[in-house]
Amino acid sequence: MKQTKRFALISALLLALGTEWTLAQTVTPKGPNTPEHQSTLTLGSPNTVPQIGAQIWVEPGMDAKTIDQQFETLAKLDMPVTRLFMVWNWMETARGVWDFGLYDQCFASAQRHGVKIVATLMPNQPPTYVGPTGYYKVQDGAAAHTEQELSAQAQYIKAVVTHYGAHPALDTWMLMNEPGQLPSPDPLALAKFGPWLKAKYNNDLKALNSSWLTSYTSFDSVQYSPSWAGGGWTWPGAYVDWNVFWRDHLTWYMRWIATEIRKYDTKSDLHINPHALLDIQEKYDLPQWSDFLTSLGCSVHPVWHFDALKRNQYGNGVSFVSDYIRGAAKGKPFWVTELQGGINLYTGTNALTPTPAEIERWLWSGIGAGAQRTIFWCLNPRLKGTEAGEWAMVDYQYRPTARLLAASKVAKSLKATPGLWAEAKPVLPQIYVVQSQETMVLQGRAKVNQGDNLVRTQRAHKNAVLGTYLGLQRLGVAPQVLNVSQMDWLAKDRQAKLAILPHATALTNAQIEQMLGFVTNGGTLILTGLTGLYDDYETLRYTSTSPLKQLMGADVVAVEDYTPVKSNSLKSMRLRLRKLADQSLSAVYGDSVWVSQVGKGTVITIGAPAGLDQYADVSLTAFTSLLAKVSTQTKTLPSTHFLQANPDVYLRQMQSGNSEISILTNTSTTNTSSVLLEGQAGKKPTDLYGGATISKQKSGDWQITLRPDATFVIKWD
Repeated sequence: MKQTKRFALISALLLALGTEWTLAQTVTPKGPNTPEHQSTLTLGSPNTVPQIGAQIWVEPGMDAKTIDQQFETLAKLDMPVTRLFMVWNWMETARGVWDFGLYDQCFASAQRHGVKIVATLMPNQPPTYVGPTGYYKVQDGAAAHTEQELSAQAQYIKAVVTHYGAHPALDTWMLMNEPGQLPSPDPLALAKFGPWLKAKYNNDLKALNSSWLTSYTSFDSVQYSPSWAGGGWTWPGAYVDWNVFWRDHLTWYMRWIATEIRKYDTKSDLHINPHALLDIQEKYDLPQWSDFLTSLGCSVHPVWHFDALKRNQYGNGVSFVSDYIRGAAKGKPFWVTELQGGINLYTGTNALTPTPAEIERWLWSGIGAGAQRTIFWCLNPRLKGTEAGEWAMVDYQYRPTARLLAASKVAKSLKATPGLWAEAKPVLPQIYVVQSQETMVLQGRAKVNQGDNLVRTQRAHKNAVLGTYLGLQRLGVAPQVLNVSQMDWLAKDRQAKLAILPHATALTNAQIEQMLGFVTNGGTLILTGLTGLYDDYETLRYTSTSPLKQLMGADVVAVEDYTPVKSNSLKSMRLRLRKLADQSLSAVYGDSVWVSQVGKGTVITIGAPAGLDQYADVSLTAFTSLLAKVSTQTKTLPSTHFLQANPDVYLRQMQSGNSEISILTNTSTTNTSSVLLEGQAGKKPTDLYGGATISKQKSGDWQITLRPDATFVIKWD
């Protein structure tokens, strides 16, 4: 009886949205959720206030006074952490000849001014004597190419770690800078690929040849082919295996560096900063990295990494990446390890001078997500070569800019109430936006990039995920972001959970079985677009033998109305379904949305790639309306949220002891914006940052009025 009622409620809810279904009329019902519908994640060490710092760039020719001035600047501005690039070919000046003088000055200055150093190893950029791979550059992002390079890298790690591992100023070793190399047929990788294939295919050569459409006579005879890069009419087997192997190979390389460090330093923390996390998530297995790291981080450079966003959404991008990294860290601390701090002139995909307001916005976005540290790139400018004169937070006379003073303002605000921020943790609603790396790999084979039809691009799933995230943020919700493989689908308490798979076209059999268990146990699952169209090797799933039909409660008969996605309609594409025997299935909003009851839970299938709709159009959309209704109905909407969606404002909510903290940002650079905040009735607000106008309504809710282009922090007791 209870299951029937629940299904009827969801169906009635969707039907009530009507044929127009515009969010302008959406008001979420009032009443806080019970505590079991929310969670907080313990991050960092006890009594740790989030820290802000900046990379100090040093290079030969810088005098000791100038170096010391940079550390003094950070200390005076309450920014007690820095990064240093430990450039190999500036230390080992000839084979076996080491000169640590430049970096000894840095460590001495850091100790003198009370600044901690995050030392970034650079084993992947050897000096020239190692060979041509070390020519012409001072930094690189590639893994070792050969066994010979690996041996030389081990000697570099030993020399640097034994020299600085016990220094009082050392805080953390970074394994390298910004791993994320695309697959490359390097000798070291190719030597490992054969054994990897042998293990994957259980030493069954016939299975490999069948998957690849090849006639290899042994696993050792597999030779690199440009066809592994995909494209054209290439069969998907080799392409998929090569990309999945490369993810494992990068994990192996990261673990190898960590192991080498631990031979000589068993106490210092270990960290790494993957980059381009809106673009190349499929290249990383970050949860595996967390197993051998102390903390996980990321690089966030809007001008390099946020092509998918508008400038006023860059703070949303920082928020998204932070949520993704927090989930991948598996409960360990996470950082925004590298954040754009200054002007870029010739580097980056477009020129940008961050404003002080943007610096504040980006900082609070990471802090609100739980970032233990945020480190800017860079404090001072490089003097020579690529990036010379760019990215700095001081001017060319080494005086603080308004950007640097804005960062210091946030740091001083944190320092003013250390007890509050030491205990502050993000409030995480049980709403999950789920990414599929299998989908990202397969969509990477797509060579069609039509601007008007976002469904057909290589970024289709990534943008649908991002659009779904943005839609929830308009409701005052910061959802959790996990990969399919990270989700604990079979946990016993799934009755209160909502998971959304936006246009995830590739799913494995095991993933579908886990999702079926999730729904059967009471979870609610939203599938949008062509989710489940293929398996992970691009085999069509919309057939009568597909395991997907048990999850959807129906066979997919056809895909219809495959039109460009640039509207706020859920009718841009439809799936025609046929109900399975003994299954409950209802078509709503025409036949564009289907609702099926599976066990104790519910599956909502939306034929339109709804996250792409949200991503393409900044207006309030039907999909946001649906998310508001379903999250309310499933009791996953956090107790503090917006009573009415707002396209310009996003909210991060934190818990600190008995206090709550609301971080609100108005992304409009021209318009004052007001939001009605539910969930703090009966509490007293204290303005901590920004000076928002706060007024209590007759209903007991609070109206928060926000100046344009500003971020505000409010404490509730």
